[in-house]
Amino acid sequence: TYLAIALCKYVDFNSVSTRWNPGWLKFEESLSVRGMAMMWSWSDSSPFAPFTGTWLRSLENSVNALSYLVSAVSGSSSKVRVLLDDARELKNLAGEVFDVIVTDPPYRGDVCYAELTDFYYVWLKRALSDVKEIKIGEEKKLVLAPKFYENIFFEDGREVDVQWKKYASKEISYNENRVKALGLARSGLNYYKSLMAEAFITMNAVLKDEGVLVTYFAHTLPDAWAELIEAGWKYGGFTVTNGFPLTTESTQSIVKRGKLSLDTSVVVVWRKARGDRASASMDVVKEEMLREGVDWARKVLGKYYGRDLFFSVFTRILSVATRYSKLYDSRGEIDAKRLVEEYVAPLTARALVLATGREEASGEVKLDRVALFYFITKLLYAVSGVEAKVKMLSPNDIVLLSIATGADKQEFIDYKILVKAKDKNEYRFMEPLSKKREEFEEFLKARDIDPIKLTVMNRKPCSVDILHLIEYVTWFTSSPQHYIEKFKKEYPSLFDNALILAKLLMKSLPRDLESKLCESIFLYMGGG
Repeated sequence: TYLAIALCKYVDFNSVSTRWNPGWLKFEESLSVRGMAMMWSWSDSSPFAPFTGTWLRSLENSVNALSYLVSAVSGSSSKVRVLLDDARELKNLAGEVFDVIVTDPPYRGDVCYAELTDFYYVWLKRALSDVKEIKIGEEKKLVLAPKFYENIFFEDGREVDVQWKKYASKEISYNENRVKALGLARSGLNYYKSLMAEAFITMNAVLKDEGVLVTYFAHTLPDAWAELIEAGWKYGGFTVTNGFPLTTESTQSIVKRGKLSLDTSVVVVWRKARGDRASASMDVVKEEMLREGVDWARKVLGKYYGRDLFFSVFTRILSVATRYSKLYDSRGEIDAKRLVEEYVAPLTARALVLATGREEASGEVKLDRVALFYFITKLLYAVSGVEAKVKMLSPNDIVLLSIATGADKQEFIDYKILVKAKDKNEYRFMEPLSKKREEFEEFLKARDIDPIKLTVMNRKPCSVDILHLIEYVTWFTSSPQHYIEKFKKEYPSLFDNALILAKLLMKSLPRDLESKLCESIFLYMGGG
């Protein structure tokens, strides 16, 4: 078996789909692009060369890994068993129950693993099977025969040609084309949701009443969260009790790429729901959710940053909602999708603003949609101790931010707060990145703001425009008071939102360049 692991690794680095990585000067494995594809930079290597992917290095890595595993469990009273099972059934556990279950649910729209793993399966089948001679008529023929794993490579003595035919229908993933091709259901999404629900129901059955379920979830798309909550809360009979981010990539490497991503791994802790859970009106529960969110945000501000901060507060608010068996509002029972999109995500944004501004949990968020989007985006893309020069937002990031702030993406595009990248499906977040006058003026022009006339061109102004104009005149002109009074008189509501936004940026992002610009505003206005 250990030799088979080394074989799989070697095969991964020795096929027509391997490629040369000119940046790192090394070979990339066959599945490095999350699938099989033709490579125009194809390359291979000697099996005995001393670097990654060769047969020699694969053997060395397997030996080192095995040595570590043996040393890790030696002298321990614990027993380790590795079982192959279906998460929806867990038939091989022989009636056992558990104190803790730790699992990593499937990534919602990932590649088709059942089909892709046949890349390894055909090699494993040959390496771990025997060969026998059979006679067909007058002709003799060599065929594979069972040796090590009869029930994996053979069924009723007959060779299993590929495994996807058996396992594709059992794989918990969202793939419309596969579901329709196999005739599994009318909707790939509903099929995926039903498999997720079955897995959570089964985990509930094998978990002790006082046990803990821990899931790792690496998704920021609200729909994916709604489907997880539906499976665990609505069908699985669990309640969320805690959640916290897990760092999977260094801050420096993220910033070095020149962009940030909201994708992160969140550890969600669940417990079995009590049998006496009540239903409740969201009119009452949402205030409880907000209070919990604000209290928690105040505790973690300065400890968590960016996406980690958002999802820490997000799961805390979610824990309040899932204490109840059912939730209702004026439109009827609230499903998991509405819970996430209409309540949890917006309340998370509101809690972060109130906690940053040191307002009471019952206080109102005195920011318009545009200012709220700008602040939450700045806050979520902040990195502790490291300044990211450019923030690039993916479409999924924008969906989450739009839901959290109650605004539409097109609004931010029209206001030139988001600008589409030329050659990528990404949007640049427009914010001041320099204290140099020429560069700041170029930034204003890119946002349709005339730095000479100090007016917005070809569109109506927004609160973020007024903020950037005030920053410009206080930093680069000798007598900004005149301009400040002018903005206040012409745009009173936008002006008030701009000042509130400036205060929030100063409090929450003291290392951010724009925070320094905001400080100059209040120096001229007499405090803040």
